Order: sequence, then structure tokens, then C-alpha cells
Amino acid sequence: QTDAAINHGSSGGALVNLEGKVIGINSLKVAQYGVEGLGFAIPVNTAKPVIESLVEHGKVLRPYMGVYMNDLEWYEERDELDLPARVKVGVVIMDTAGPAKEAGLKKGDVIVALDGQEVDSTLALRKYLYEHKQIGETLIVTYYRNGEKQEAALILAETDD
Repeated sequence: QTDAAINHGSSGGALVNLEGKVIGINSLKVAQYGVEGLGFAIPVNTAKPVIESLVEHGKVLRPYMGVYMNDLEWYEERDELDLPARVKVGVVIMDTAGPAKEAGLKKGDVIVALDGQEVDSTLALRKYLYEHKQIGETLIVTYYRNGEKQEAALILAETDD
């Protein structure tokens, strides 16, 4: 969040500090009655890997698990998942492809951790994946199936699209 002046149309422009160093990429200006000078920027440390990948490969390379998912918190058929009562958050697999399918993950599995790090939402899963893993690395997925905690190892791939 920044209080630097962001003019209409300057999204995507540099947010610089007093030393002239780029510290972010402007992404949003809040323009509503009673709000003045409120803007948001993507931190430069978040933007750098994306920029580097675009320059080097012409696209953003991201590790791919092959899961289509939904937050357990918002999943309407939770009772059908046969989860222990203590499991309140996680990611429900809606479908699998590629690495996840090859590793034996299935529709209805509930992911609760990646490499031992708890994940409570699809956002947390993506954040862990994109910030800590690379294409070709092994990912240990902890999940529940039929009320039992299990683990699967999968090799992260590159997306086809």
C-alpha cells in the first residue's frame, strides 16, 4: 500500500523511492468519495522473477501440479469427504491431470500441506508453489482421503498453455 500519487492510467508504472530505486509496480488506485491518495503496488521482489522469466523465456514459467481445486472452507459437500473433525481448512481436489494424476491424487482428496508446510486455501497453495518450488522439483503433498492422512510425491511440470 502506498500514499504516493498514482494518476489515472499509470497502473504498471514504476513506484520509486527517494533514491530513484524501483520498489514496486503500481497496480491500483482507489478512487472513491472520501478516499484520497490511496494506491497499491506489487512489491519489486514479487515482480522481479516474473520480469526475468518474460525476458528470458518470453512467458512466465510456473511449476504445475495438475490439480483443479476449491477451498475446503467454501466446499458445499464437505460431509461427503469423510474428514476428521479437527480438519477445518485445506484444499479440495476437484479434478487432476499430469503430475497430480500420476502421483495418485484423486477428486475429493483434501490437501492440507505441501512439503510439511500447512496450506489452508488455494491462495496459500499457489503462493507456496510459486515462491518456493521450481519446474522439475519434487513436491510432497499431504492430504486426506477417506478420513486417513496420506502423502504423495509428485514431480512439478511446466504447463502446456
